[in-house]
Amino acid sequence: MNPKIPVFDQTLHVYHDKIMAMSWDPFAQSKLMKVVGGRLELAWFNEILTLAEQGLVSGDGSAAPFETGVVVYNYLLRFQADGPKGDGWISFRDIRDSGPLAVYFADNVEKKIAECFSLQRSRTLSACNALGGYKPDDDLSCDMILAFDVLPSLRLLLLFNDSDDVFPASCKVLFSRGADAVLDTESLAILAVIFANRLCA
Repeated sequence: MNPKIPVFDQTLHVYHDKIMAMSWDPFAQSKLMKVVGGRLELAWFNEILTLAEQGLVSGDGSAAPFETGVVVYNYLLRFQADGPKGDGWISFRDIRDSGPLAVYFADNVEKKIAECFSLQRSRTLSACNALGGYKPDDDLSCDMILAFDVLPSLRLLLLFNDSDDVFPASCKVLFSRGADAVLDTESLAILAVIFANRLCA
């Protein structure tokens, strides 16, 4: 590694080099993404990311943020053409090895969203719509339930109850079942924090 390159950039360079050295046949054969002329395109929330020799690029043409790169590169390194098995949802605490990150997840994802959206119905709906949130088929009881397609074969579910005279606002963020086969536990936590930050921006 070049010592003049920041550590974060070095990390992304390592991931990028591994992906570029891999066979892209599984990506090209998948219906979940597109390979065109040495470029890989895949969905990320409500935009399309492009991976090419120069790096990972966001939909607006700018370099993808470091955290996005970490999640997407790890997703591609673990990619399975047939995707995860099973329907339904799973909480972060029920994912293997999530214990050391449980408080971080609660504080930086669920508590953050709850505090951000409390008594701000219009802001809540606007932020969720901007990220492509949609009503899922699940029959769950809460003030608002929305699903988000984050990556091919990976979704998030937002459950939000607003504050009232008795209880403060509360939030749960769940992953589509099998998410731990798509991403490692740390990357799932980073993904959820990205989600919370974008909702509360």
